[in-house]
Amino acid sequence: MVMTVLLFSIGGIIALLSIIGYMRWTAARERLLIHHFTIPSASDGQFSFVFISDIHRRTLSRQWIERVRKAGNVDFVIIGGDLAERGVPLERIRHNVTELSQFGPVYYVWGNNDREIGEETMRTLLQERRVMILDNDVYPLRHHEQWCIGGTDDPSSGRTDVQRVVQRSERYRHFLYVSHSPILFPKIKTWRRPDVQLAGHTHGGQIRLGPIGLYAHGSVTRTDGTYTVISNGYGTTAVPLRFGALPEAHYVTITYGREEGGNEQ
Repeated sequence: MVMTVLLFSIGGIIALLSIIGYMRWTAARERLLIHHFTIPSASDGQFSFVFISDIHRRTLSRQWIERVRKAGNVDFVIIGGDLAERGVPLERIRHNVTELSQFGPVYYVWGNNDREIGEETMRTLLQERRVMILDNDVYPLRHHEQWCIGGTDDPSSGRTDVQRVVQRSERYRHFLYVSHSPILFPKIKTWRRPDVQLAGHTHGGQIRLGPIGLYAHGSVTRTDGTYTVISNGYGTTAVPLRFGALPEAHYVTITYGREEGGNEQ
């Protein structure tokens, strides 16, 4: 009887360690999802960008950078917040920003954890690499004069100003909107419908049991003419584990023109 209990206990410990090992391996995967969006427009053009959110404590590896290179041309990069959190070495953050900057201009929105390293520290680090912070502001997309990219500060800051972003976007026909949290998507649509909107924050629930999770799984959808990307994010928070919500970054190509015929994938 004692031997049976002992064997069951050992078996249970081995099973638990195996599950934890699998969850750590899952959290360390380096996935890059490819999407193609088509937008009806009065003019023709195309651009591609990388969207990555919720890096947190991870280090962007050489292998992941090569994966991005192989995906195709990158016109710019968008960091969707939570580039850092308390305790992350500044050199690691600087490394990640430097790696992303080699692809072209980098845009950034604040996440709810980023200010844990100090707002001025983060601003200085980003300015060193000429990263453009979307502080309730918009920037024109170079070589695509009808397009702008706009982003809002994270709701946790108490400084979110959706109306300001929308007003500054009105001179442009097409609007690419970035928010760390998808909670702002319904609000932005009361003022203006973005052509594309991007967010992270939820980690896809990070640890899920089938359909059960703290947040909905990440998704790519199109509704009422708006493409919406809610990313599972690239890193983890609290524990370096994932289950049922794989880490991900995104390589997005937008083709705009007089005929509509594309779909997300």
